[in-house]
Amino acid sequence: MIIPRYWVRGSHKGSDSSGTEHEFYAWGWSSTSKDDAENLGNRRAKNVFDHFISAQGFPERENFWYYPEVPVREEIIDILHSRDFALITRNRYGALILNTASVMFVDIDMPEQHANHGLWTSVKMMFSNSAKEEAKNDERNEQFTKIHDWWWKNQDYTFRVYQTKAGFRLLFTNQYFDPTSPETERIFDELGADSLYKRLTIKQDCYRARLTVKPWRVNFYPPPGSFPEIDSKQLESWVKTYEEKSEDYVVCKFIEQMGTEVIDETMGMIISVHDKYCCSDTNKPLA
Repeated sequence: MIIPRYWVRGSHKGSDSSGTEHEFYAWGWSSTSKDDAENLGNRRAKNVFDHFISAQGFPERENFWYYPEVPVREEIIDILHSRDFALITRNRYGALILNTASVMFVDIDMPEQHANHGLWTSVKMMFSNSAKEEAKNDERNEQFTKIHDWWWKNQDYTFRVYQTKAGFRLLFTNQYFDPTSPETERIFDELGADSLYKRLTIKQDCYRARLTVKPWRVNFYPPPGSFPEIDSKQLESWVKTYEEKSEDYVVCKFIEQMGTEVIDETMGMIISVHDKYCCSDTNKPLA
């Protein structure tokens, strides 16, 4: 897993050909020390400065600081089993995330509504909540049928199926997987996994599952700052309110076990933690 413990904002100061001084900043990271993180941050800041001075402009966003291309800058909240096996982190909008090195999660989002409907159905959905809900249920049933059909052709795999606000989440239980392997890529492609999730899995060398609700779905807002620079008292206050607003919702609901579930103790621990956070009460609405 590529989830560094230490993050430091590095800097580089220099002058252009006219003598005007410029200072640039960039994040550095390390799993070993703050000093290593700062050194990397300084080197990355100098890289920005060098591009700027050489009239190349800023480095391409895609390669330099876009979210999937660098490690996730998230506070490590808990270590499960071992540092290299599973972690719980808090993401940029405040939700807790389960990160696993080899327990595979697959996120499958349903297509945007209206995309696959005829004109008249789309018009009805614009003005009728019941029509919108009916269409959503039809799409959900169709997606679940595709998942079941895939398993019927691939019965060597066993997995748990959960319903989420946007679609489905699968938790594979028959074996441990390599996030960057061709097998993982094939399963993602065949099941229609979310494209950003697929990309992030490969880049971060881990699987991820959101454990707590998205704040805007419970009429709240993201934290007033980002790790590691957010004020600890402000974050503590935010977390308290966020947890209060979240307690009447769940992230997902367990639907079905595909295949005979045979798990070892470590896999069982991951399932237990996931389900405790995500779906402890099936009567609560999804968020």
